[in-house]
Amino acid sequence: MLASTQEEKKMAENNAAVKEMEAAGIAEVVQLRGVPFIALKKITDLVDTDECTQN
Repeated sequence: MLASTQEEKKMAENNAAVKEMEAAGIAEVVQLRGVPFIALKKITDLVDTDECTQN
């Protein structure tokens, strides 16, 4: 899914290269309840290589 113009602007302002979508529902609920929340994700691009993912 491509980002909207508004999303692209926010991402550029925050020097973001990717958009987190899987934890978005949780983030929205905890924000409404005032609960601190952080989501960490590791991103790899090994799909495009012949290298084993265990390396």
